[in-house]
Amino acid sequence: MPNHSLPDLLPGKAVLAILVLAAISVVVRVGAAAEYFVSRSGDNTDGLSEKTAFSSVGKAIAMLKPGDVLTILPGEYFEAVSARISGDPQAPITIRAERPGTVLLRGDVDAPRFHRAQGLQYTYRADFTPRVEGVVERSTRRIYEPMLSLAEVELAPASFYQDSQAARLYVHTSDSAPPDRHALTVSVTNGFGLLLTPPPGSATVHDLVIDGLSFTGYHAREFPPEPGSRNRWGLHVVMGERVAIRRSAAFLNIGGIFLLAPADSIVEDCCAFGNRSRFLDLGNNILGWSVSDTTFHRNTVESFWKSGASTDDITFYGGERYDKKPARGVMQANLAIHAGLMIKGAFGTDTQQTQNIVIGRGAYFYRPPDATNLLLPQHESPQARQIYADPLNFDFRLQSDAPLRGQSDGKDPGPYPYRDEVFFVSPTGDDSAAGTSLRKPWRTLSHAARCAGPGHTVYITAGEYAESLAPANSGTADQPIRFLRHGRDRVVLDGQDRIPLGVDLSGREHIEVGGLLVHRFTQCGVAANQGSDLKVRQVLIIGSGGDGARFSSVAGLVFDHNLLRDNRTAGLFLENCSQAAVTGNVFDLGGPSLICDAATLESLWSDCNAFASGGKQEALVAAADRSFTSLPAWQQAAGMDPTSIASEIGYRHPDPERCDFALGPESPLPGRGPHASVIGPFLRLAVKTPVAVENVRVHQLTDTTAAIQWWTPKTAVAGMLHYGETPDCPNTVETPPGSFHTAGLVGLKPGTKYFFRAAGPGMAEELRFAPYEVNAQTQPETSTTDPPGTFATPSQRPAPRTFHVAPTGDDARSGLSATDAWRSVAHAAGQVRAGDTVLIHAGTYEEYVLVRATGDEQSPIAFRAAPGETVWMEGSDRFRTTAFHLVATHHVHIDGIRFRHFRYAPHSGDVINIFGGSDNVVRRCFHDGRETSGYVGNFIRASGTRRLSVENCVMINGMGEGVTLYNCPDVSVRNCVFYNNFIRALSAWNFEPDAIVALSHNLFCDTIPEKTGNAFIRLNHLENLRSDHNAYFARKGPAERRLVETAKIGGKAVGYQAPGTYRGADLLLADVQRQAGQEAASVFGNPGIRVARELLPPGAPESQWRKTEMHWDGRTFQPWDFTDFLADPAGPLARAADGKPVGLDPAAFP
Repeated sequence: MPNHSLPDLLPGKAVLAILVLAAISVVVRVGAAAEYFVSRSGDNTDGLSEKTAFSSVGKAIAMLKPGDVLTILPGEYFEAVSARISGDPQAPITIRAERPGTVLLRGDVDAPRFHRAQGLQYTYRADFTPRVEGVVERSTRRIYEPMLSLAEVELAPASFYQDSQAARLYVHTSDSAPPDRHALTVSVTNGFGLLLTPPPGSATVHDLVIDGLSFTGYHAREFPPEPGSRNRWGLHVVMGERVAIRRSAAFLNIGGIFLLAPADSIVEDCCAFGNRSRFLDLGNNILGWSVSDTTFHRNTVESFWKSGASTDDITFYGGERYDKKPARGVMQANLAIHAGLMIKGAFGTDTQQTQNIVIGRGAYFYRPPDATNLLLPQHESPQARQIYADPLNFDFRLQSDAPLRGQSDGKDPGPYPYRDEVFFVSPTGDDSAAGTSLRKPWRTLSHAARCAGPGHTVYITAGEYAESLAPANSGTADQPIRFLRHGRDRVVLDGQDRIPLGVDLSGREHIEVGGLLVHRFTQCGVAANQGSDLKVRQVLIIGSGGDGARFSSVAGLVFDHNLLRDNRTAGLFLENCSQAAVTGNVFDLGGPSLICDAATLESLWSDCNAFASGGKQEALVAAADRSFTSLPAWQQAAGMDPTSIASEIGYRHPDPERCDFALGPESPLPGRGPHASVIGPFLRLAVKTPVAVENVRVHQLTDTTAAIQWWTPKTAVAGMLHYGETPDCPNTVETPPGSFHTAGLVGLKPGTKYFFRAAGPGMAEELRFAPYEVNAQTQPETSTTDPPGTFATPSQRPAPRTFHVAPTGDDARSGLSATDAWRSVAHAAGQVRAGDTVLIHAGTYEEYVLVRATGDEQSPIAFRAAPGETVWMEGSDRFRTTAFHLVATHHVHIDGIRFRHFRYAPHSGDVINIFGGSDNVVRRCFHDGRETSGYVGNFIRASGTRRLSVENCVMINGMGEGVTLYNCPDVSVRNCVFYNNFIRALSAWNFEPDAIVALSHNLFCDTIPEKTGNAFIRLNHLENLRSDHNAYFARKGPAERRLVETAKIGGKAVGYQAPGTYRGADLLLADVQRQAGQEAASVFGNPGIRVARELLPPGAPESQWRKTEMHWDGRTFQPWDFTDFLADPAGPLARAADGKPVGLDPAAFP
C-alpha cells in the first residue's frame, strides 16, 4: 500500500493525537527511568541487560514504573499476562518488541500426533491431559467449535471434544483429513495475552505504548463471566487513556485487540485476522467500546471463513460513557478484508470515517461511507483489476486511465487520488509509454529500474524477462521503492545460463522485491554488496550457478517467504549483515542452506523456516566458522530457528523445468510460517473442484417414507438428493450447507423400487498452495457419475412404536418401556421411523438432537414430554446453541418440552433449527431465555420449510426474536406468548408475496425497554401477513407502538437505508388494518398475566427491569412455567372477539 504522509491522511484531531503520542515516544527514548529486557534464554536475574534478561514477560511488565521501557527479544513466550500499570504524561511506559513482528505471546501449544479414533470415519484422537480451551487449524486459519460428545465431533468438521477422564482429545478437521496436515495448535490458557487494567487508586490505564507485539492462541471453552469482556482477547486494555498500540498483531484468538472505554488513544498499523468468538458477535478482530477521541488508523482485519454480520469487523461500538466524555473517534485508512467496518451507538457526526477500504465477501460499512472510502465486494473481478493498481494484493491506488477518475465532484473517488507513483511492466509493453496503467505498460525491467524513484511501486506482469533487475535509485524509510509481481502472475526472470545476476541491489537502500521467479543465473539469483533496509519476499530462487542469494554489508535485511532450490553452492550467504531477519523460507538444496559469518550471527534472527530433509549436504548451516549438520544442532548452539522444521517439502507433482512447485495436500508447510502463514512463497488459492460424496446409505424405510444420509467430508456445502422411480431421478430435495447430510422422502408408494443419487450442487472450493496462479488450476476437473443407488419400500406400514427416554436410562436397552428406557433423546432420534413416539420422562437433558428420519401425514414422529412430567432440555450452561435440528424432515412433532441456558451464536443456529421439509409442529414448548449477561438465541429458526405450525408456546427473551422465518410459506403461529424478546417478537422474510404467515390468538408482550422503537413483527412483503385476534401488551399505546415493519408493499420497496441495514416502513395497528386489511379484531391492553401485572415504560433502568419483569432477586431468577403466562380469565383480553382464548389456551394444558 502507498505511504502517504500523515498530514495527507489525517484530520486535525487525529494529527494532534499522533503528534502527542510521538512526543511521548521521544520522551521515552531520552528520559527513560530504566530499560528492562526479556529473552527466551533469560534467567530472571535483574532484567537490566540482554545478558541478564528476564525469561517471563509477565514478571517484567509487573515491575514497570513511569518512564520505564521493556524490550522483548525475538521468540515465542507461552504465558497469559495481566497487569495493573500506568505511566505518566511526561514519562510513559513503553512495552516493545526489539523487532516488530518477531515477538509472539502464545496461549496455545503445538498439537500432539493424532491417530484415527477406533470405529469412527472422520474423527482422530490424541493423548492430551491439560484442559483444552480451544483448537486452531493454522493451515486454513480456522478455529474449531468445541463439542460435548464424541458423536457430535464425528458429525461436525472443524470441531473438537476433550474426554478429561481418559485424558484424550478428539478432533474432526475442516476437510476430514488427518490432523497432521493442518498444523493444529491447542489452547491451554483460559486468559488474555495481555490484559491491562487500572492500578489501585487510578480510574484509567494511562500513558502507555505497546509496539510490535503479537498474540495468538487465547481461548475460553466456557462462557467467560467477567463483565465488560464476555470474551478472551489477545490484547485487552480496560479504561485506557493516552494509550498507543502500534505495529502489533492478534490472530486466531477468540478476540483480537479490544479497548474498553479508551480516551485519547490510538491503534495504528496493527493487524488482526481469524479471530472468532463463540460468545461475542461483534468486532472480534479490533474493537473499541465507548471510545472518546480515539483513533483507529491504518489497521488491517481479515476473515478466512464465512461468518455472521459484524463478527470479523473493525468496530467502534457502545453508548454513552461512564465518565460523560464525548463518544467520539476517528476511523481512518483501515483495510477490512472479507469483513466490515462498523461505527454504531452513541457516536455523532463528529466521529470521522474516512479513507477506509472494505472489500471481499461480507464487506459492508455500517455507516454509509463518503467518497473518500471504498466499498468493493468484488475486489478480484476483471473490472477491479483494470481500475486499481493491484486489488488482489490490496493496493487500491488508481491506474492513470481508470474510468473512475474525476467522478467525485471532479475529483478522484476513494482513499487514494491518483498520483504518478504506480507503474507497470509487461512483455508486450513499450518503454516509450507512460507505464502508468495495465493498458500502457513499459516493456523492460531495465527501463523500470532506471525510472523508479522513492515512493514508486513497479508491478511486473506475467511473462518471462531475459534480463536482470538492477534498480538505479534508492528509496527512503518513508518512501521505499517496490518491484513486485502483479496479482498472482507467474513472473520469470530467466538468466538463460548466461546472465550473472538476477536481482542486483548493491548500494541500494529501502527497496523491496517480491513475488518473482528468478532462475538460471550464472552467479546469484539475488545479490547486494553494501546497502540497508532491503526486503526480498516471496521469491523463488532456483538453479543459480553460485549462491541462491548473497548479501554483504547490508544492514536491516528482511529475507522472508522465499524458496531456494537447486542452487550450486549455498542457499543464502550473509556476510557482515547486521540485524538480518530470515523467516518463513524453504531451503531445498544440496549444499548448505545458510552460510553466515560471526558479525552477522551476532544480531541475526532466523525462524519459521523449512529445511528439506533427505538432502546430501555436508552442512545444513555454516555459521561463524562452525558447521551444523542437523537442525537440532543448529538450534541448540545458536538459539536460532526454534520453531523451524526439517521435513519433506511435499510438492504436488513438481515440474522442475517450469519451476512449478505447488504444495500437495500432505505438505507440512501451510500454517507453520510466521503468524500462521505458509512457509515459502506459496499463495492461498481457492480452486474449484467437484464435490466428493461418500458413505451414502438408507437410514430408515417405511411403506411411504425413506431417510437417506451421506457425507461430503472434504467441504461444507449444500447437499442435494435426487430420487424417483426411474434412474434419471427426477425429484430433488435440498439440505443446508454442511458435511453430513440427511434428507427425508415422503409420499412414496408401498412396495415400489426407487432410485436415488446424493450430490453436492456445483463445485466446491478447495484450498491450494502454489507460488502463482495458473489458469489450469481453476478449471473444473472431469468427474464421472456413479450409478444411482436403489431401495424398495415395504408393502405394509410397520406398526408404530413408543420409545421411552429417562435420565436413569441406558442406550444399550430396548427403550420400549419406562423401566427399560434409553438415556438420550439423541439416541432415540437415531432409531425412530414414521409413526413412532418418543416419550421423554422427567428430568434435565443436555444434548444435541439431530432428527434423521421423517414422518408422514398419517404417521408423524413425535418427541413428547411424558404426560404430567416436566422435561427440561438445557444448553449445558450456555455451551450449546441447539437442542433439536430438523433437516428435510416432514411431520415431526416436538411437544411439551422446556428449554433454557442456550447460547447465541449466529453461525451455529438457534434452539430449534428447521431446514426444509414440511408440516413440522412445535407445540406446548417453553423457552426461558433469561440470563444474567450476554445474548440468548432465538427459540425457533426455520428456513425453506412449508406449513410449519407453532402452537401454545412461550418464548422469553431471545437475541433477535422468538421466531425467525426465512422463505417459509404457509406458517401458522397461534396461541403463543412472546415476552420481552430482545429486538422483536417475530420475523418472516419470505421471497414471494403469497407466502402466507398466519398469526392468530397470540399474546405479544413488549420487547425489552430500550428496544421499543422496533416493530413487534418484521416482514419482507406486507401481503405475507394473515393476522387477527392477537393482543399486544405494550409499553406504549396503539398510537405510538409500531406493530409491523415491512420492506415491501404491493411489490414496491418502502422504507429507507439505515446504518448497517435496510429499514422498512413502520406501521401502527391502524395502518395494518387500513393498508393490509389485517388485525381487524386485534387489540392493545393488559392481559393480567402473573409474571407482569404492568410493564415498565420505555428506557427503564436495566436493574429495575430485571427485578420487576425478569423476577431476578440478585442471586437467581424466580422459576416460571406456563401458568405464569395465562391471561386473567376474568380480564378483557382473556378471549378474542371470536370467543377463543388469547395467548395460551388453558385447554391445551390438562
